[in-house]
Amino acid sequence: MLTAGVAYGGLQNLTLVQGFAAAGEEARSSVSVAWNVGFDAGTGLGALAAGAVATASSYPVAYAALAVGTALVGACWSAARRGARGVPR
Repeated sequence: MLTAGVAYGGLQNLTLVQGFAAAGEEARSSVSVAWNVGFDAGTGLGALAAGAVATASSYPVAYAALAVGTALVGACWSAARRGARGVPR
């Protein structure tokens, strides 16, 4: 849980700073609102999905599904970044 908490907090900071940098100074308020809505909605929907899986099966299955989903998102993100930089896969 410590690792998940550190990763979650780091991801929050990283995504917000990246949003600010991409949008520029004049759009800080809009970026802040969009980021907060997106992050909170994603957290809520993720918790709802994990709860549904845990209710239908068990907590270990829900955690395993979250781990697989996280790994898939990470792999897709990494592949997209490599593709955007023109690095051969």
